[in-house]
Formats: sequence, structure tokens, C-alpha cells
Amino acid sequence: MLHSLISKLISSTRSLLAPNADSCLVCYGPRASSSGELSLCRVCFEHIPWIRPDDIRCDVCGRFESCPDCRRRKDTWFELNLSVVKYNDTMKDWLGRFKYRGDERLQLLFAGMFESLFHRFLAHQAWRAKDITVVTYVPLSKQRLEERGFNQAELFARALGSSFRIPVAPLLDRARHTGKQSYKTREERISDLRGVFAPNEEGISWLSTTVHNKPSQLVVVVDDVYTTGSTMNECARIIRECAPNSRVFSLTWAR
Repeated sequence: MLHSLISKLISSTRSLLAPNADSCLVCYGPRASSSGELSLCRVCFEHIPWIRPDDIRCDVCGRFESCPDCRRRKDTWFELNLSVVKYNDTMKDWLGRFKYRGDERLQLLFAGMFESLFHRFLAHQAWRAKDITVVTYVPLSKQRLEERGFNQAELFARALGSSFRIPVAPLLDRARHTGKQSYKTREERISDLRGVFAPNEEGISWLSTTVHNKPSQLVVVVDDVYTTGSTMNECARIIRECAPNSRVFSLTWAR
């Protein structure tokens, strides 16, 4: 009887430390069938502030509100951004758990959400996955990468590439470290980002020599959060100046 009790305690502890595949990725409760492939319980699934096509008010950045940033930008180097969710307090907590607290299970959640966004992106453009030349990502500085141990944008990009069988390549390097952009004004972001990115020579060389019998190369840049678009615009500028035949699109988890 004692052995049976100890076994039950060990089993319960393991369940808490490593929830099974049928548990919610966020709260570890029983997942709901209505959450589809996202492995969430009903409550967590219903807390997701999806950005749906009818919500979008800006055809460039995918914003669900009036957008002053795109109107004020002198040159926009990317053609379109689409995001999965609105960046509210709940979504900020989920992303923080993954980026800063090492909750690796949430990578499966983000990958699934990006996959649904990519299907919507392809339908929006009337493309197939094989039409995309490459998926790339916004790079981290060496300092930030050492602090965190991974680049979340790269993980999201590689998950997309694996799911849709699209090449994933680093097209950009971070030339210098910058502070967190979320704490800065629009003007400070623009000023701070000048010269922060540089072409990844190997990746750009591969892109420039890739032939798909198409007039242009379709590049998708992945990042976690789109705020003013300054980061994405600078990334797109570098890519297009190095590969003039490229068309750059942005997919971000939150907006």
C-alpha cells in the first residue's frame, strides 16, 4: 500500500513538472478540442486576441487601428506585414515566459500560431508555399544572444521553413547592440537603428544566385513583435539594396 502511495505521488509530481501531450501549453490544464492544433484549454484559447482579416485598418503594416506610422514613413521597403495577435498584457506574458523564463513548451504554441498566419498570408497573396524563395529572421546582437541563448525569431522562422518546406537562411547580421526598442519613441527607434543591421554575406550571396525562373525573389522576414515598423523597414532596406530583385514581406507574432 505504501509503495502504491509513493508511486502515485511520483506520478503526480511528474505530471506537474512535465505535463502530458493532452495538457494546455499555457496553464497545463486539460486541452480543449476546439483549440485545434494549438494544444490549449478552452479558457486560454479564448484569451487569444486574434487579428482577423476584417480587423485590419492598414494594408501595409496590418494594424487593427488607425496607423500614423506608415503615413509618416518616407520610404517603406517592405510590401506587407501580417501579425497573428494584438499585443495585450496576456500575450506579453506568454512571450515573456518563452523569451525570458525559458518555458520551452510555448515554442510549440508559437509555431502553430505562425503556421496559421502563414496559411492566411499565402491565401492573401494567392501564392503557394513553393513560390516563396526564402524565410529569414531579424537577428539578435551577440550580447543579446548570449544572454538569452536563442533567437526567438529564428526559431519561429525555422519552424515555418520545416512545416512548409521552404529554405531558411540568415540574410542579416546585427552590426551593433542596441537597447530595448520597446522603451523608445518612434524618432529614437529610427535614429537608433541606422547602421544596426548589415548583410549576411553568405546568405545574401545565396539569395542573389538563386534562380527560380521568376522575375523576383519573395523574401519573408519573421520577428516576434511589430511596433512602429522601424526595425522591419531597416531589415527590408538592407535586403533589397543587396538583392534588388527581391520583394520583402514581414510576418510577426504580435502587433
